[in-house]
Order: sequence, then C-alpha cells, then structure tokens
Amino acid sequence: MVEILVYFFLLLVVYKICSLHVSSIAFVFSILTLMLYIVPYLQLFPTFRKLGLVNNEYELSFMAFIFLCYVGFIAGDSMGLNNQQGNNGVLSTSVDYKKYENYSIQTGVIGLAGYGYFIYKSGPYYFYGHNSGDFSVGGYIYELRYFIFSSVLLLFNSFLNKTLSKKGLIFLACILLFLCYDAYIQQQRGSWIRLGVILIFSYLFNQKNQMSLRLTTLLSKYKGIAISGAALALLLTLTVQIRKFYSPYTTFSEQINLTIDRLVEQPELLIGGSGIDEGNEFVTAYNAFQANQVAVTCDYGLKWLYPFINFIPRAMWAEKPTWFSFSTDIFTVMRKYSNIKPAQGSAETGMIDSFYRFFWGAPLFFVLFGYYTRLLHKSSSTNFGSRLFYICLYVGCFYFITQNMMPMIIFTLYMYIPIWVVLKTCFKVRKLQYA
Repeated sequence: MVEILVYFFLLLVVYKICSLHVSSIAFVFSILTLMLYIVPYLQLFPTFRKLGLVNNEYELSFMAFIFLCYVGFIAGDSMGLNNQQGNNGVLSTSVDYKKYENYSIQTGVIGLAGYGYFIYKSGPYYFYGHNSGDFSVGGYIYELRYFIFSSVLLLFNSFLNKTLSKKGLIFLACILLFLCYDAYIQQQRGSWIRLGVILIFSYLFNQKNQMSLRLTTLLSKYKGIAISGAALALLLTLTVQIRKFYSPYTTFSEQINLTIDRLVEQPELLIGGSGIDEGNEFVTAYNAFQANQVAVTCDYGLKWLYPFINFIPRAMWAEKPTWFSFSTDIFTVMRKYSNIKPAQGSAETGMIDSFYRFFWGAPLFFVLFGYYTRLLHKSSSTNFGSRLFYICLYVGCFYFITQNMMPMIIFTLYMYIPIWVVLKTCFKVRKLQYA
C-alpha cells in the first residue's frame, strides 16, 4: 500500500515540477518535497532501517501525512493562481535613483559593520568552519549580516535596471566577493542559498513572460539560468560534505579532493542530505513524526509566535524564554518517544514542524500557505516592492521547508525591513484609477 502511495506521489510531484512556473514557491516546494521525502524513502529507507534509525511502523502514516500537506499546498497554489481579483487602478511610480543607491550602500555598510564586529570578536575562531565564532556578541549584532544580502538585492536590481553607478557597481562587486569568501570560511549552505536565489530570481523577474515560464522553456531558452540552478544545487551538496574535511590548516584543493573521494566511495550522500545518520533530514522528520503520533501534542501555532517575541531584548525581559523552552520542543518529545537522539544542528523540516502545531490539521495550513504565496507571486510581476519581498520570502521558504518556521521568519524580517525602509524613502507611488 505504501509503495503505491509513494509512486503515485512521485508521479504527481514530477508532473507539477514540469508544469509549474519556475519562479513560483510551489516549484521549489515540489523540488524540495521530492528531495527531502520521496527520494530518501525510495532509495535510503532500507539503509536507515538496517542502521536502526527508523522503523516501519509509521511508514504509511508518515508518507500519507507528507502527501496530504503537499496536496494542500498545491491546491492552495492553484486557487491563488485562478483568483482573478485585481486592482481597480494602476500605479504610477517615481524613483530617486541616487538616493536609492546611496541608501542601499548604507544598508550594506551597516551589515558589514555588525558582522565585522562578530568577526573581530571571534578572532581566529571565525576561521574554524561551520557554527564557529564568538556568538556572545548577541543575535541582534550577528543577524545584521542579513543587511548585506539586502544590499545585494537592492543594488543587483538597480544593476539589472541599468541605473547603478560605477561606485554602486564596485560596492556590489566587493560585497559579493566578501559573501562568497564568508560562505566558504563559515561553510554556510544558507549563504549560498541566499546569494543564489537573489541573483537568479532577480534576473528571472527581469525576463519577458517570466510568470508563464516553465521548466521545459527554461531548459530550452534560458540555459544559463538552468545551469546556474544546477550549479547551486551541486554547491549545496558539496558544502555539506566539505564541512567534514574543512580546517584552517588544510588547503582548498585538499578539502575538495577528500570530499570528492568520499562522494565516490558513498554516492548515496548525493541524495542523503546532511548524511546517512541521525542528522539526516528524512530520519529526523520521520522520528519526530513517530514521536508525536505517540505524544499527540499540538499548540495551534503558538510556537510560531516566538520569532517575534525574540525581538524583545533580554535586558527588558530577563526571563524571556528560548526557542526550546517556549511551547512544545520537538526534540524533547523525540528523545522520549523516537528511535534516535536528535543530532546537533538537525532539523525536523517544515511539514513536521506544522505537525506539532496543528497535528493532522496541518494540510489546511498548507492550503492557506500555498494560496497566499501564489497571490504574492502574481503581485510581484508588476509591483517592485512586492517582488523584493517575494524574493526575501522565497529564501525564507527554503528555511521553512528544510528546517522550521523560526529561521524563515527571522531571515525574512531581517532582510526585508531595511529594504522596506529604502523603498518607502525613495519611491513615490500614486494610484491612477481606470477611466
């Protein structure tokens, strides 16, 4: 029974990948659903079971839940696509391009100052790879690094619109080089995702008929974008594997050679996400689902309020809870009721996060999620501000789908707030009624 469901699920997802607009969140939602759940189940589930990482008691219910969440999202996306409600007017926009560029550069400078302070305080520990450095500087300082990505998004769109000066172009090139260097030194897969989405989708939105652009057209007419997307996917895989060999005392060529040797010896790592162990995304998701099938807990979305509470300084609220102590902690439930002890840095994935919020009602959340992200996608084709917010949210959705809601909200807010300020300051919008 479970095999029939999974193969039908596979056919549905592949069909949607081929038919959806490549700039829609539904497109990346489909790809990540394929890579996070379907492919690991079909290719690695026997291996996981042999290693004692999963059991087959919840096979059918787990895959059925994932299927229902996916169908819910696609149904919501279709409803949003077919929603014909529009504005009763058009927008007339005037832009102060010089001010826009200056404020965009200043946004990047603020980000560099905040993140530069983190690097300074970290000293040599900054160079020790993933999750290294002095995080005692505080989240408010460390997260200012997202302002650098905000600056890239603003300036790169100015470059595409041919309004960027030589000064702006030099600054853009410098921060792009810095972000690439930082992504390698810190072994940050998230940084590569942010850069890739910003550059690829900003370019994509500047192409004609991008709203109707599907995968087949992308592969035939926009090979550069398709190659860039494939290169980004490979880069993400290499970043996860190279972490095992990264050291400030080894050369880049040594790290690459060791990583390639490992992938040749264990090709399953190419589809194994974070590894064939307790840290694998499928393994974590499956065990988190199993644990809540026993515990039967849900908080109706209360946990998702925490990212907003987290903005309150601890100096003003000494007893402010942490992400783990606020409402239900998934890993605490897992330790009690699942096969594994969660690995450090592992994540339950967004669908399972929603399972702890709404239990089997989670597919209804995904209907709404799909509906409103599609409405935003439609708005982004004509509204520049909506477009920039959509790109920020698109990156955030990577975090939600592969991790949970917390990093999605934090990243989207930190990246979009300075963009919103720049747009409000430099854009004057007037609505013109239809005759």
